[in-house]
Amino acid sequence: MPKATTGAQVLEREPTKEEMIAEWKRSMSEGVDPFIVIPNGWDTPEDARRKAGNEMIWEAKKIRAQADAEKNAIEKQRLIDKADVLATTGRKMGGVISREINQELARNIVANERILDARMAWLDAQKKGDEAGKKQAEQDAGEARKLGGTIPNCDTEEMKRMVGNQMILSAKILWAEAHKEHNQANKETAEKLAAEGRAMGGTITLQDDLADAQRVVGNEMIWGAKQIWADPKQANGDANQAVASAAYAREHMGGTITIDHSIEEAERVVADNRSHTPSKYGNSKGRAWNGVFNKAEWENHAQFFYDTDQKAGGDKWANDNLFLAELILYGSPKEAEWAKNNINKVTKSSEESANDATDLVTIAQNVIFGNEGDYGTVVDNDNGALSIGKIQWHADRAFDLLNKIKNLDTSQGHMEIQKILEGTSLFSELSQDRSTWGARIITDKREHDALKKLLTTPWGKQVQDQQAREDVQGYLDSGKNQQGITDKQALIYFSDLYNQSPKRAVEVVRSISGAVTLDSIHAAALENNVMGQYENRRNATYNNIKNYKFETTDSKSKTTEITETKPKDTDIKPKETAESIQKATNGSSSSDAKRKAIVNQATKWIGQIEYLLENGTSTTINFNTSPKPSVMDCSAFTSSVFLTELNINIGRSTGVQIERGKVVSDYQLGDLVFTGNGGHVGIYAGKDAAGDDIMVHEGPKTSNSEGNVKITKLKYMGTIAGVRRIIQDDGSIVN
Repeated sequence: MPKATTGAQVLEREPTKEEMIAEWKRSMSEGVDPFIVIPNGWDTPEDARRKAGNEMIWEAKKIRAQADAEKNAIEKQRLIDKADVLATTGRKMGGVISREINQELARNIVANERILDARMAWLDAQKKGDEAGKKQAEQDAGEARKLGGTIPNCDTEEMKRMVGNQMILSAKILWAEAHKEHNQANKETAEKLAAEGRAMGGTITLQDDLADAQRVVGNEMIWGAKQIWADPKQANGDANQAVASAAYAREHMGGTITIDHSIEEAERVVADNRSHTPSKYGNSKGRAWNGVFNKAEWENHAQFFYDTDQKAGGDKWANDNLFLAELILYGSPKEAEWAKNNINKVTKSSEESANDATDLVTIAQNVIFGNEGDYGTVVDNDNGALSIGKIQWHADRAFDLLNKIKNLDTSQGHMEIQKILEGTSLFSELSQDRSTWGARIITDKREHDALKKLLTTPWGKQVQDQQAREDVQGYLDSGKNQQGITDKQALIYFSDLYNQSPKRAVEVVRSISGAVTLDSIHAAALENNVMGQYENRRNATYNNIKNYKFETTDSKSKTTEITETKPKDTDIKPKETAESIQKATNGSSSSDAKRKAIVNQATKWIGQIEYLLENGTSTTINFNTSPKPSVMDCSAFTSSVFLTELNINIGRSTGVQIERGKVVSDYQLGDLVFTGNGGHVGIYAGKDAAGDDIMVHEGPKTSNSEGNVKITKLKYMGTIAGVRRIIQDDGSIVN
C-alpha cells in the first residue's frame, strides 16, 4: 500500500466511489492528501486524483448530453448546472479531460484507465495467490471493455503504452485549450501530463501535431477494438461499445485502419505510426477495395509479395509485383485491369529467378504455411505431443523453438517473456532437459493461451521466421543432396512431406522407380500407408505447386503464374452435405428444424446461380415467390436464404451481416461464416464425409471451380474472420 502523507486517511479496504468523492472534496478544502488504498499498488495520490477527476468529468459530459436532448427549458437548465458543477469539481480534483474532448472519447479514456488498473490489480492478486482477486480483476477489465474500452487482453507494457499515448493526446488538447484561454497553470498541467504519458511508454512526441496524435491514438483504438471483437469474451461477451469506439476513431480522430484491415495489418499500421514511418497499409483511401477482382484471392497474393519483399536486402521482383497486386485491389477499374494484364509479365534476371535456392525456400515455405498453422497456432495434443507455430514445430522441436525465443537478448523482451509465461511452469521447463518434451502435451488453457501470446510477439515471430527458413532450406538440401531430386516442383513437394515426417518423406522417394517429378512423388505419397492418410493435404500441395512454373537454367527471365490453388470445390457432393445435415440435426428441437431448413434451402441452389459481384443486378429475394435469379453475389445469396426460410432481413451486404446475430466461437448449422477480412460470407453446412467443416456459398470462378453456389471446406477458405449465429439454441432468432 502506498504511504500516505500527513493528514491523509488510510483505509484497510478499497473505498466506495461515494467515499472517494467525499474524501477528495475534504482533501481539497483542508489542503491534505486524501486516503489512498490502491490494490494494484502503483498509483500515486496524484494519479488517483486524476482518474477520479476524469470519471467525474465524463459523468458531467453524459449529463450535458442529456441536457442537450431535453426539451423542457427548466429541466434543461437544471441538468446544465449539474453538469457544470460536476465538471468543475472533477477538474479541481486533477481531472485532465478537456472541454474539447467529447463524451465518446472521454468514455474511452476512462474505460482504458480502468482496464489498466484491472491488470495491475490482477498482477497484485497473482503475487498474493488471491484467485478471487484475479477473477474480480478479469471481470472489471471485461466490464470496462464492455463500456467502450479498446485495450485488449495484451501484455502489460502494451497496455501502458496505449494509455500513455492517450495521456499525451489529452495533454495536447488541454494545452491547446489553455493556450487559447491564456491559462498558464493548465499549460503546465498539460506538459506534466504529457511527460507522464511518455514515461508510461507513450510514443507520441513533442513534434507530432494534434492531428498526428489523434491518428496514432485512433488507430490504436481501432486495432484494440478489432482484437476485442474477434474475442468478445474479453468484453464479458459484449464487444459492441468497443466497436463503437473504433467507429468514432475512424470518423472523428483520423484513424486510417478500415473495417477491411485484418488484425495483423492493423498491427503493422500501429507499429508504423509509433515509429513515425509512413505506412503503406495506413491510407484509407487507397485501401478501399475497387470490387473488380476477387478480394480474398488477391489479398493473399499481395501478402505473399509483401512478405517476400521484407526479407533481408529486399526483393525488387516482389516489390514490383506488390505494387501491381495493390493496384488490382485498390486502383481504379482501368488501373486494376492494366495491372492484372501486366502482373504475369513482371520478370527478374536469372540470377534472381525461382531457380535460385532462395526463391525455392520462399515458395516451399509458403506451401508449408498453407498446410500448417500461423504464428500463434498451438495444437495441444498432436499425436502425443504439442505442436506450435507457423510450420507446427512438434515435441522437442517445439522445445528448441521456445528456447530460442526465451534466450533472445534481454533488450528484445526476455523479461516480458517471463511475464507472458507467468502462472505456468513453461518458463522453468525450458531450462530442463528437452527429452521431457517428447510427450509434452497441453492440458491447461492458461498454458495454451500463454504459448499463443508468446508466439505472436514480435520476437516470437522473428524467431519463427528465422527458424522456418533454416528448416525449409534443410528440407530442400536433404531432397537435393541426399535423395538426388533435381526437379524443383518435386523438391518443394518433398519439403512438405519432410516437414510432416522425415522418415516417411524418404520412404516415399525411395518407392519411386523412375525420375522423381511432381507427378511421381505425388502418386507415391498417396500410396504411402502414412502419408496417404492425408489425401486432402497431398492434393492441396500438389495443386498449389503445379501452378509455379520454372524455366530452364539458361533462361534469361522468368514469368510467375499466379492462380487459385485450392482443391476443387466439387470434391464435396450435395449428397455428402445432406448426410452431414442429418447427423448434425438428429434432434427435434425448434432450433434444429430451422437450422436444417436454412442449409437445405442453400444447398438446393448448388451450381444453379452464377456468381456476379454486386453491380445493381444482384439483390435479396424470396426464392419461393420470385423467379430464379440469373446472378447473385455472396451476401445477396445468404440474405435471400434467410428471407425465404425465416422471413427476416439480415442485410444486403457483408458489412451489415457481420453485425447480425450473436458472435460465437463454435459452428452450428446455419451460422454465417465470414472469411478473409470479412468481405465474403457463406452458411455453415456441417461436416463432409472426411470430417472437415464445410460451408455453402455463392463464390467466384477459380481455376478449380465454377463461379456459382458451391460447397467448400472451411480450411480452404483462408482466415475465418468471424462466425455469427442468427438461430439460437432455444430456437429464438437474434437479428
